[in-house]
Amino acid sequence: MKKILVISSLLIMFMFLVSCVPQQPLTDEELKAELSKLTPEERAQLLKDLDNKEGGAFAGQAIASKYRVSSRVRQTSTSRIKDVLLTSKCSDTDNGVDFFKKGEISGSDVSASKDYCVTFQGPNYNYADQCTHSSGGLADCGVLDYYCVAPGGIGNDTDPWDPGAPIKPSGTNPSAKYVAWSLVKVCKYGCKDGACIK
Repeated sequence: MKKILVISSLLIMFMFLVSCVPQQPLTDEELKAELSKLTPEERAQLLKDLDNKEGGAFAGQAIASKYRVSSRVRQTSTSRIKDVLLTSKCSDTDNGVDFFKKGEISGSDVSASKDYCVTFQGPNYNYADQCTHSSGGLADCGVLDYYCVAPGGIGNDTDPWDPGAPIKPSGTNPSAKYVAWSLVKVCKYGCKDGACIK
């Protein structure tokens, strides 16, 4: 009986000591993978929240409960999480200009923006969930497609009124940061949920 008590005590002490050993910190790749589970809006909000809470670990802060992240992320310093979030300067879910796929841009250099259907009224346009051309056949339905342009990168342009017009280079981003540019294009068969109908 004494042996069992001694062995049980040693086992409990060993478990206690092992649980107190700090976990290995996440690598940048592991941290990026964990943070990529958040939506672009959640990442942008997390960055704002972290700006308001300088120093220390993410754990223990009220904001930790707002995000679906592992306990290892919660033990990571706020400055390191911000560094990893800020390396994603601009990303586009439809990988650039694609009028037939709804995309969304996000990142530290740009405001999160989604592609939208638009209705034209002269040179102006209004956002819409979906649109079709009027019975007069006028080009009054299109899409607004956001995309990222790197520092020194070349933006694009196209004739918005011609659905078959090619996309061509249209100027250089003079900024030291990524910028969000957009193209407006008429959709031949209408637009639904931020993408031209094929």
